[in-house]
Amino acid sequence: PFGAMYELEIYPVVRRCDGVNPGLYHYDPLNHQLAQLDTSDTDITALLTDAHQSSGEQGMPQVLLVITARFGRLFRKYRSLAYALVLKHVGVL
Repeated sequence: PFGAMYELEIYPVVRRCDGVNPGLYHYDPLNHQLAQLDTSDTDITALLTDAHQSSGEQGMPQVLLVITARFGRLFRKYRSLAYALVLKHVGVL
C-alpha cells in the first residue's frame, strides 16, 4: 500500500501570521507541529524576496511554503514509480 512515507518535507517561512513568530519552521507531520529552525533574518528575507520577485511582485508573501522531497524514501520501495509519486503528492498538497 502507498502512503505514510512522508517524503515531502514542508518548511513554512513566516513573515506575518497570527500566533506564530516570524522565522523558518519545519513541519512535523507525525506530531502535527511546527519546530522553529535557527536561521538568520537575512536568509529569511532572501527567501521571501525571491518568492516576491518570482510572483511578478504581486505582493510580499505573509507565509511561504518551501517544499522539498526525500526522493530516496520512495525510491527504495517504489523504484520507477518514485518520481511520479513525488509529483502527484506535491499536486495533492
